[in-house]
Amino acid sequence: MIPLAFAHEGTQVKVVKINAGKGLSRRLTELGIIPGAILKIVKAQGPGPVIIEVCNSKEASFLCNSCTLKCNTAYGWRIVLSFGMAMKVLVQELM
Repeated sequence: MIPLAFAHEGTQVKVVKINAGKGLSRRLTELGIIPGAILKIVKAQGPGPVIIEVCNSKEASFLCNSCTLKCNTAYGWRIVLSFGMAMKVLVQELM
């Protein structure tokens, strides 16, 4: 497991755990970033913001145009997280 902020650009990752307080955990859940969600790293360089694309979530199925996942709907969405927020989301890179 690595923090989302350290994932490589262009890779797909699976959210394993969120180490955050109630407020941030709730906000990430509202955005579809929950344990089990599949994300694509669009940009993650240095201590700047991290841009991700939500591809698949347990609560609802989503498909982003650049992912290879077969999901129910046609669109995902991009989210910009601060470096600090991305450090609290632990992920596992998918092969």
